[in-house]
Amino acid sequence: MRHRMLGRTGLDVSEIGFGTWQLGGISWVSPGEKDCLFLLRHAFESGINLYDVSPSYGNGRSETLVGTAFEADRKDVLISGKVGVLEDGTYHGFWSERQLRESLEQSLRRLKTDYFDILTLHAPPMDVLKAGYALELLHRLKETGMARFIGVSLEAQPEEALIALKQGIDILQIRLNLLFPEARKVFTAAAAKEVGVVINSPFGHGYLSGRYSTYQDIADGDYPKGPFRATKPPELVGAMIRNANAFKELVTNGVSSLASAALKFTLAFKEVSSVVPGHRSMAELQDNLATSKSGPLSAGEVVHAETIYEEIFPNAQRPRRQTTVDARASR
Repeated sequence: MRHRMLGRTGLDVSEIGFGTWQLGGISWVSPGEKDCLFLLRHAFESGINLYDVSPSYGNGRSETLVGTAFEADRKDVLISGKVGVLEDGTYHGFWSERQLRESLEQSLRRLKTDYFDILTLHAPPMDVLKAGYALELLHRLKETGMARFIGVSLEAQPEEALIALKQGIDILQIRLNLLFPEARKVFTAAAAKEVGVVINSPFGHGYLSGRYSTYQDIADGDYPKGPFRATKPPELVGAMIRNANAFKELVTNGVSSLASAALKFTLAFKEVSSVVPGHRSMAELQDNLATSKSGPLSAGEVVHAETIYEEIFPNAQRPRRQTTVDARASR
């Protein structure tokens, strides 16, 4: 497993982390507890040291699993927690200081620990970000030792990220993938402040997995679960599948699959410290580990990906960031 430095924090993080949304079992069909614990332990033994959790992932199930899996190895793992969003089948934000503190206390109990290595606001709305009080609370918690480092976790909204970067954060977690490259617009600003960048949703909620050719290919065990077919028009889903599969042109020269190409794309930027995909099976985990071992896309392959994106979305403005990581520089 290759490792990178997480901004100015001094933390040495595995470039592939472990996102636990899929283990929550509400939005996704999750493995059973025994299988989840086995996946978490195997990831740890394979060199993954960054685990991303939230109380919204299965009403705390992912936190309970991580707490059980690593109770005896707490000092050897980095737990990245979130606060602000809870889940009961739908997502709701809870942003008062009382609600944030209560949620954090419950999360720590489930995690069987008394601190977070990283603590982020989970998709805060713009008015909460601008008001600043939620991040001020995280700064106070950092002073008490409850959180070693703090930040925000966002969708690919550069304007929100730029506001957060002005408020003294250590970590920026943001969506980046072949279909949604907008996050690259904030890389320069993050690097200037030595803020560590963690990427989520590298597979675009499964569209970039390469498993689907048509809407009918989406099985009951895939995300989105249950309401997906009712809430997502078939024509929209079909268009997303077609757009994602256009990137299969990248499956060449040692790139083994569309999923591998998608993960390699996110790892191709030197500003990125780690990517936290979900792993719902041993096969997915092994594929992602192998992708790290084989290195990121080359500069030429990133340009090829950009060209495909421009063909799919001709009116989109390309994020002009073409810096890549030299795989030999990763440890």
